[in-house]
Amino acid sequence: MADPAPAPTDDLRGLRRRLAEAQPEKLGQVLRLLEHLPRDPQTDAMMDSLLSPLRPTLRRLRPDRRLTLMRLLFVPLDPLVVGARGWQRGSASIPRTAIPPLAEAVRLWLGPRAAAITADFGQAMVSDLPRLAEPAEQFWIEAARLFAGPDLDAAIATAAHATPGLTGADLAALARAIAPILGFGRRLTNPLDQTLPGALLSAAATVQPADLAVAWEMALALLLERMEDRAAVLLIARQMATQPVQHRALEAAPAMVLTRLEARLGDVRAAVLGDAAAELERAAGLLEALRDGGAAARRIAPTLSGQFVAAGRARLASALADDVLRPLTAITTADAAHLVPLEARLREVRRLDAAGRALGGGGAHEAALAATADAIAGRADLPEIGRARLVELLVGAQAAVRRFPALA
Repeated sequence: MADPAPAPTDDLRGLRRRLAEAQPEKLGQVLRLLEHLPRDPQTDAMMDSLLSPLRPTLRRLRPDRRLTLMRLLFVPLDPLVVGARGWQRGSASIPRTAIPPLAEAVRLWLGPRAAAITADFGQAMVSDLPRLAEPAEQFWIEAARLFAGPDLDAAIATAAHATPGLTGADLAALARAIAPILGFGRRLTNPLDQTLPGALLSAAATVQPADLAVAWEMALALLLERMEDRAAVLLIARQMATQPVQHRALEAAPAMVLTRLEARLGDVRAAVLGDAAAELERAAGLLEALRDGGAAARRIAPTLSGQFVAAGRARLASALADDVLRPLTAITTADAAHLVPLEARLREVRRLDAAGRALGGGGAHEAALAATADAIAGRADLPEIGRARLVELLVGAQAAVRRFPALA
């Protein structure tokens, strides 16, 4: 067992606190500075300790990050990465603390080839990955070759440094399980690739028996996270499962995906309108597809669905108050042209509303939308045609005609 990580210093605690209180643009500037620090195991450990409490904020803000080899290695595996405290040995997840030593093992094993593969990266950011797909795919294939090959243990020993809670054997087991997944790194970015589920699950089934349970569950969980037709993924997996560990993965993977979904409730409440709607849409899709994903998923889904309904209802209420009614209050007859920008916000509100309804939150939504429509219609000092347009966007044409019969 590696030595425990040292307790954070008072300076580090203070920096964490200031970052947590920083405005998004300031946080982005600090991240860009950190990205360009010289990289070594000690710096990696410091950055992980510094940023760990900010992970939920970073996930919500989605800042662009520098495309380092370490970050590139785990792009195909991102949904499986968890904090060190959330990882258990033998689980189908990857502790964040495993990323630096595994990435360093690949870099050292590749030697000069690492620089050749990434020569085009330069100062590229993660958002630039589509134009760097070919060197990225080459890197993932090389990493998969190391993780599945005879040089793995030696490479990990060479790259090893104090990693809290992880042994060399833990790192090797994780590497062997993710090796077949990395070989499909580029294809995992395409959720419309209908041949991917069968191909990836077949590849995951080729690992040695001791790693089969974790590898197959990881592959299945990733497919459920990334593919649009999750029902088809489950059907294919059921057809391919021939061993007891694969049948257990069929139960465990949907439950794991749903459990991880719970961590995103805060994103619905705090994110900007478009992102909040996207989170609700994602939740609705997962819950619809996975509620029949086994006994554990059936136990989790109803409670989780209720939590997302409540989060969507609360976010809709705050959106109507802060993004519609408050700006409307500030608009006077003299600047009635400012009604037009509200139309874009109302479209996002309706998207949020539709996603919440898909989860089962319709009744409360109807009342909130109707009350807001009445408030808009009641602003008699503003042009009737502009108010009617806003009401139509919010509650539909028929409801708008009832409130503005003269415009019918």
